Amino acid sequence: MNKNYRFMYLRDSYEPLKKSAPIGCIVIGLTDNKQRVTYQVSVCNPTDEFDRASGRQLALGRLIEKPRTLTVGVRNPTMHDITREVMIDLERAAGVPMRARKAATKWLDSVNVYFDLSDRDDYELVPSNGW
Repeated sequence: MNKNYRFMYLRDSYEPLKKSAPIGCIVIGLTDNKQRVTYQVSVCNPTDEFDRASGRQLALGRLIEKPRTLTVGVRNPTMHDITREVMIDLERAAGVPMRARKAATKWLDSVNVYFDLSDRDDYELVPSNGW
């Protein structure tokens, strides 16, 4: 089973015309069939400046040590489908830093503004295995 990793930066705003610096990093580990994914996150203290290299390294280390796992409920998911399900799981996860949860909520809000996903019923969320 081969794993590919996707890194994405969490931001405190996802408004298209507002410049926003990253506050954290999320790494998503993909399996060959993309149906089971693992992810993990790192965020910086609000008083610190985020360092991308350190954020990636911390998130990847956490993914290797203690991955959060979920099953994607969409057949033949796109990266957007996978990212959306990871963000939904992250938003609801217990024990996750509040900054990460808020960033996930803002990302989901911005996606719902630009893509009307309210009528999609092909998403089946399967809870992750805890933090």
